[in-house]
Amino acid sequence: MGRDAVAAFARWMRVSEADIAGQMGLEPPLTPALVGAAVVRILTDAACAGEVGFRITADGAQPMSAVG
Repeated sequence: MGRDAVAAFARWMRVSEADIAGQMGLEPPLTPALVGAAVVRILTDAACAGEVGFRITADGAQPMSAVG
């Protein structure tokens, strides 16, 4: 989610941008290096082969089947 989307959603919800970012797991922000490392893991780790979707955060890639 980009900064403009976070700002618009925060205005709509009448909360701070920091609240939205915290609730959606957007802190710390993703960097190209973090996303690149997650994509490499998804493409090379055999444990990821059966998964259809992933959530990428600063903690890495999580299979959507494991996201609550």
